[in-house]
Amino acid sequence: RLFMRRGVGLLGAAEVVPTSRGRGLHRALVTARATEAEAAGARHLVGRTPAGSTAARTLGSMGLAPIWTRHDFRYDPAAAA
Repeated sequence: RLFMRRGVGLLGAAEVVPTSRGRGLHRALVTARATEAEAAGARHLVGRTPAGSTAARTLGSMGLAPIWTRHDFRYDPAAAA
């Protein structure tokens, strides 16, 4: 899914089921949404994915570059005691 706001296209979540992976479907989904964003007047295209993931490698190979890395933290009260 593609979301647009103020000239920025945001690539929403997309997933390829395991039995269909390795066929270039994720790349095709990104390409279709990038084309849609461009047609809608997007000046920028952004997406979020875990660092080092297959999706991150696909986006990188398509010319998108990381602009930050997010760290997720979890608090476990039992471990803190």
